[in-house]
Amino acid sequence: MSLFLPLRVEIHPPKHLNIKQGSRAKWTCVASAGHKPEDVNIQWTKIGSNQLPPHVHQQGNQLIIDSVKPEDAGQYRCTGTTTKDIATDESSLTVEAGTPPRPIVTPAYQTVPENGRAVFECVVPGVTGCDIVWHKEQIGGQLPHGVRKYGNKIIIQNARKEHAGNYICRN
Repeated sequence: MSLFLPLRVEIHPPKHLNIKQGSRAKWTCVASAGHKPEDVNIQWTKIGSNQLPPHVHQQGNQLIIDSVKPEDAGQYRCTGTTTKDIATDESSLTVEAGTPPRPIVTPAYQTVPENGRAVFECVVPGVTGCDIVWHKEQIGGQLPHGVRKYGNKIIIQNARKEHAGNYICRN
């Protein structure tokens, strides 16, 4: 005897975000138990639009807006489909005008000997629990092999010449 469970999708809380302009918004949508994640196709849409704005992207089951703009405000829908079923959940975004707080990296500069250990920490004044993304040399620059992210820190256990350079954090 097999038991058929109807498909349900759920956006992880918080579903309703109030974000400062320029900050990062991110939602994660998951299928209910009883359905293998690989059997459920997750698709994000902005309600009232035919397609997502160019700077808004879906990565797996997540919807990410890296630099929120006032026109991003509105409702977003996660739709899960299988060969037999469809389910949706909705979230909303409110955008606050103004400049978001700038992340601060400490220490600002660091010199270590080859094979030495380097640690950088990123904090956003007045914001706790924000999602920190690290880059090397430029926004979007990949972290080199041997650089590990732990929460809001990056740690280089055995510094090499290829680790030298500028590290940038964004929220």
